[in-house]
Amino acid sequence: MSSSKLSDCETTTNEQVKHLIDRLVTQGYPPLLKQHHVERLTGLGASTLEQARLTGRLKLPWVKLGSRAVRYPLDGVAAFIVGLKRFTSTTEADHEL
Repeated sequence: MSSSKLSDCETTTNEQVKHLIDRLVTQGYPPLLKQHHVERLTGLGASTLEQARLTGRLKLPWVKLGSRAVRYPLDGVAAFIVGLKRFTSTTEADHEL
């Protein structure tokens, strides 16, 4: 891929992230999301998110507030959602494994 096409893809992705952030803020989501917000937005379960924090497997950014509170930055969650790979068939998805 040429550098101009890569730059165009990055610009499109950045615009998609900004658009999603705007939509979520309009819907009342805070800048730092609680786990239940992330579960609702991504469809991931609590245990999946907890394991992802331990392993870093999902590359979903999070912050620790105090000794126990975990929050997910809205911009990081939006980038994660926009960056998810899209498939048009289960066959296509199976070939990714």
